[in-house]
Amino acid sequence: RRSQHVEMLVLRLGTAVVAVVGGSMAILLDAFTPGEYLLLLAALSSIHSILASRLRVLTTVVDDQGSLPGAGERNNSSIDSPEATS
Repeated sequence: RRSQHVEMLVLRLGTAVVAVVGGSMAILLDAFTPGEYLLLLAALSSIHSILASRLRVLTTVVDDQGSLPGAGERNNSSIDSPEATS
């Protein structure tokens, strides 16, 4: 889980809304051709990827209790144990 997951949710919902509105306009209103809609989707995908990568840089991963990893004791797993490597 990331600390600022609301911003990513807003970005994803906004991307979906733009895609649905653009598709509706292409199909129902004949505002532009399906080929132009594909170009819109390609541009939308690129913009979404750029914005999502910038948002990921601004966030930190938190554990289930809401604290930063490494703040308390480490959770030991079988991968961390010396027996797992022998």
